[in-house]
Amino acid sequence: MNCISVKKTGLRKTALSAALILGTGIALTGCGLVDMPELTEEQSALVTEYAAGLILKYDVTAMGDKLLSEEELAKGEQEEAEQRQKEREAREAAEEYLAKKANAGKDKKNDSDGSSSDAATASAPTEQTIGDLADFYGMSGFDISYMGYEISDSYPTSGEDMLMAMDATEGKTLCVLKFNVTNNSGADATFDMFYRNPSFYLSINGGEKVHQQYTLLLDDMAASNDPVAAGETIERVLIFEVPDDVGSISTMSMQAKNAEGLKGTMNLY
Repeated sequence: MNCISVKKTGLRKTALSAALILGTGIALTGCGLVDMPELTEEQSALVTEYAAGLILKYDVTAMGDKLLSEEELAKGEQEEAEQRQKEREAREAAEEYLAKKANAGKDKKNDSDGSSSDAATASAPTEQTIGDLADFYGMSGFDISYMGYEISDSYPTSGEDMLMAMDATEGKTLCVLKFNVTNNSGADATFDMFYRNPSFYLSINGGEKVHQQYTLLLDDMAASNDPVAAGETIERVLIFEVPDDVGSISTMSMQAKNAEGLKGTMNLY
């Protein structure tokens, strides 16, 4: 069982914040902006139990200064392993919820336009070269610059988002694309990528395209709906799961797709 020492209070506050974020995200599904899918009773229970578990896990009073016996340590390690499994299940349920939420927003927009994405695609080019993602998604006043990539088995490896960290599945690794988002509008504005229902696909060395991962990370660009001050630059990422034998990378391209079905490609490397 891991020891928790000086940073107990900070971790506890972070866990409480994460719990509140999860609870708020689920509660807001009834606000009427779109017809949102609801979590199943089992998924809701998982997320609720996960949030409560995070608070208890980092409670300063949970451990104290008591020295544990070998039997107590073994029991504690078993309980911790079970808790980690519950956390994984809760995260998967939350990611499924985000995916459904994004699809619901897309369906709502199609209904309000009185047309389908197929009809929109028929009257527009099916593919184009993307110079700036902000232009592609109609975000006037913003600039999105690709800054590079990172290959890792997990993300992030430090910081506040550690509680929601992504871990690659067996036989896979994570390719993290990094972007700088700058507000050049001259006034405070909201970077609302999430409500534009984006889809991103990555191809490495001409291989099969893989879709971006749905996450609860605060710096996930696909889920961003953040206020940005005039002239401010924020860092955002897109995460893709790729084979762990990817080896050296000679070419890398990303395809983006908007709510109208328009597609574009960025050559990243």
